[in-house]
Amino acid sequence: MDYTAASPLTGAGLAGGTQIDGWIRGYTSSAPAIGASVVAWASAYGINGDIVAAQIVHETGWLTSAWFVQHHNPAGLGVTGDPGVGLSFATNDAGIQAQCAHLADYARGTGPWTASDPRPLPAELLGSVHVLSDLDGRWAVPGNGYGASLAALANDLTRGGA
Repeated sequence: MDYTAASPLTGAGLAGGTQIDGWIRGYTSSAPAIGASVVAWASAYGINGDIVAAQIVHETGWLTSAWFVQHHNPAGLGVTGDPGVGLSFATNDAGIQAQCAHLADYARGTGPWTASDPRPLPAELLGSVHVLSDLDGRWAVPGNGYGASLAALANDLTRGGA
């Protein structure tokens, strides 16, 4: 399966937790193990875990950004580039849950995951993301090519990367 900007955000990913961890460690050898959390939360909320993993490495520079290392924020939730602006989570697992909940609100609208979304979406954005390119300009502004970037990373993951 090849991911493209037209790939759905929902559904099952191909990679397991061990594969995700190995892929990330191929680029950042000291990276913490997050693969099991990615697979578990993505599955719980009906989001593709390959895409979640791709978004994490895209947003954190392969788990090296301060917002990940110091704040356990794997998806840059609330980070604007302004000093000190962004959300913090107690653990990597909690940050991954929040990321998956936020993606589920975008992709599926409200549901049992909504209570775990720390950045509630306006009603018009709930359920508005069906394919990766729909994240362009919604997740990151301006976000041109954001979905295609995630697709390329998900392909790298599923093909064995690094």
